[in-house]
Amino acid sequence: MSGKVLFERRSAASRLLDPRQGFSPAAAPVEVRRDPVTGRTVRVGHFGAVRPVPLDLERYAAPEVKGHCPFCPGSRERELPRFDPTVIPGGRLEAGEGLLAPNLFPYDVHGAVCVLTRDHVVGLEGLTRRRLADGLGLGLAYWKAVARADPPHRYPVMAWNYMPPSGGGLVHPHIQFFRFDIPPRALAEVLDASARRPGVWAALVEAERARGERYLGCTGPWEWFVPFAPVGIWGEVWALAPGLGHLEALESAGWGALLDGLGRVLACFADAGIHSFNAALFVGPDAGEPLPAQLRIVPRTHLNLRDFAPDLNFFQAVLEEPVCAVWPEDLARQLRPFF
Repeated sequence: MSGKVLFERRSAASRLLDPRQGFSPAAAPVEVRRDPVTGRTVRVGHFGAVRPVPLDLERYAAPEVKGHCPFCPGSRERELPRFDPTVIPGGRLEAGEGLLAPNLFPYDVHGAVCVLTRDHVVGLEGLTRRRLADGLGLGLAYWKAVARADPPHRYPVMAWNYMPPSGGGLVHPHIQFFRFDIPPRALAEVLDASARRPGVWAALVEAERARGERYLGCTGPWEWFVPFAPVGIWGEVWALAPGLGHLEALESAGWGALLDGLGRVLACFADAGIHSFNAALFVGPDAGEPLPAQLRIVPRTHLNLRDFAPDLNFFQAVLEEPVCAVWPEDLARQLRPFF
């Protein structure tokens, strides 16, 4: 029973006299959905008010837009900090174009920034498999080094802001990696659900595959779908790997297939005119506390090019209630041809 998945929603309509139709009666659909695993509620509505806004990459071409860029060649070797040698003996980690160093403005005890490219501005098409593989590989090496140096910081998390609409302070592509002793709220909810409802993640995948409304496909052990209750205003994409319950399993079986699916999602975003996103990757720290590996990707956009208004508001910032302005099932239809 603990693995049973229910897709609960309350559908309704807001009735008004619409000035666009001569103030004739109209009804705007609204819906409250409950996440089938965590129970968190999401509001779906506000349709048509949000569309992807083009991102002018040329305006970011010169690092001088922010004064300078510490991630560019010639600066990063000089300006990025080095790790305590008890954690990373060489001070930094490098692979291909990637360089991983401590975050100069950390959010926790163990946090690293991985610069993915030498190029300052890279569109979605430039996030190649090679660049992403090198970056994720450096993050994995960092997670393992922290585990050896400071075992109480058990929870590995990858977090990613891509391009300014996502809240990223630097345009130069980079990913952040952490090991937390106190898991952030979203991870804590996932861990709690895993403990209370054994088998729930596998049940969720089976339910999504069976319904077909939001299911996209699989790449190796990864199952891709749009969640029933997304947290982003333009929806969300999930990849779950129920068979990869801890970091060692992810390392041995999960990287290549994850990159395959991620490339498909980013190709769809580019085709749809979405040029920014947030992402996070969770995985259980060890076999003693299994947590199926999961990647979550949230598309981001400005609301307009005059004010560059963000796509987050009081609902998310104060009420802590996600809002989605597209039907998740419609987003899935848009993504499905890429799988």
